[in-house]
Amino acid sequence: MSQLPKAGPEGQAWREELHAALLQVAKGLSGASSVSELLRAGLDVEVRDDAGKTPLLLAASRGERELVELFLNHGSRLDAVDSTGANASYLAFIHEPSLMKNDAFWTLVQPDGFQYSKPTWDAKPPSAVGAWNDDNFDNEVLGSSEMVLAEFYAPWCAVCKKFQDEWLKAAANLQGFAKMGAVDATENTALAARFNVSFFPTIKVWRAGPKGNQGEDNGPYLYNRALDATEVYRFVMEEMSKPRRPANKGPPSARRSAENTAEPDAPDTPTTRYDEL
Repeated sequence: MSQLPKAGPEGQAWREELHAALLQVAKGLSGASSVSELLRAGLDVEVRDDAGKTPLLLAASRGERELVELFLNHGSRLDAVDSTGANASYLAFIHEPSLMKNDAFWTLVQPDGFQYSKPTWDAKPPSAVGAWNDDNFDNEVLGSSEMVLAEFYAPWCAVCKKFQDEWLKAAANLQGFAKMGAVDATENTALAARFNVSFFPTIKVWRAGPKGNQGEDNGPYLYNRALDATEVYRFVMEEMSKPRRPANKGPPSARRSAENTAEPDAPDTPTTRYDEL
């Protein structure tokens, strides 16, 4: 690949296209085989996505040691932070705490005397969380190719009110990784029934790619982790690193059973963490 043109509309368009490709590679959304060639073309390694993350920050958030090292070798700034104030070492730690024990990786993102920077969680634009209902759900969720998390809540639910800020924080930091929204189950009862909502908040997850209804191939499964922004963020990063879920097979009852057993942690009971419907 030749060096990028220095000026002109054509050169600018090509540069933007290649920068977008570099961010996709860093997010793990396309193959990494061309990243060295992209970098040799003279791309700006400090280009940022909508959440303010550079390619280095994106690679660190997925624990990709080779990519992190490659970006550092091409001049990426180790002190760069995203729009929330999180740096590479913090994003790596959130993704997988065990990386702290991997000296080959950890010394790259946190050399001696370099402290990790926690996010301030100040970035909470309302647009980060979609307002979904009976009219737009199929288009916004089932019609999306991204990973999707849909929170079903009730306005009277105390747990939901407490969780609201955490959901906004997580959504702000996951822009570009996952699409997140909320559904008022008391106003959209048919939608809640369609997805077997029996307690609040209920969070349904669809992997990236084609999506189906409850019990169908590529249908949703249940988020059953802690109700805080850091855990939601970590969950999404872990899910993105997994192979795509195989299509559900068998009768609906078997599919529902598979949904509730496929995740690594047993779901908490509604009486311990949620408000029952």
